[in-house]
Amino acid sequence: MSKFQNHFCYLCGALERKEQKAAHSYSSNSTTGKESSRDKKMEAILKSSFGFSAFRPYQKEVIQDILQGKDCLVVMATGSGKSLCYQVPPLVVGKTGIVVSPLISLMQDQVMALKQRGIMSEYLGSTQTDSTVQAKAENGQYNILFMTPEKACSVPIRQK
Repeated sequence: MSKFQNHFCYLCGALERKEQKAAHSYSSNSTTGKESSRDKKMEAILKSSFGFSAFRPYQKEVIQDILQGKDCLVVMATGSGKSLCYQVPPLVVGKTGIVVSPLISLMQDQVMALKQRGIMSEYLGSTQTDSTVQAKAENGQYNILFMTPEKACSVPIRQK
């Protein structure tokens, strides 16, 4: 069992939920005919944290699927808003989102932009010089944690 067992984990656009499914009922606009409280929270976070008044095409549906614990492979054009698809869910549920990416400069840019928006984020990789990041991440102190694949594969397994 990984030290990050109670966090969301995103890998190449696919979501793997590292916890038991929550006992919440999930509803989408298409099935209920009205906006759920989770949808309202998504919209509020989109506005307050990212400054957008509406989701771009497919973003809301992807986020809803992620929040329902579904695996998602999301292929979108550059600049179409893929990042929001994995940045919004951890803010909605209050758990750390783990994003695995081989692109260190992209991770650093996203961490800087998220921090400027007041979103607790950090990255773990070979260029990380802050030795406290992993311990803070294990304690759930970040909204979003970016990790290189080699770092994700080297996280020690917690003994039961």
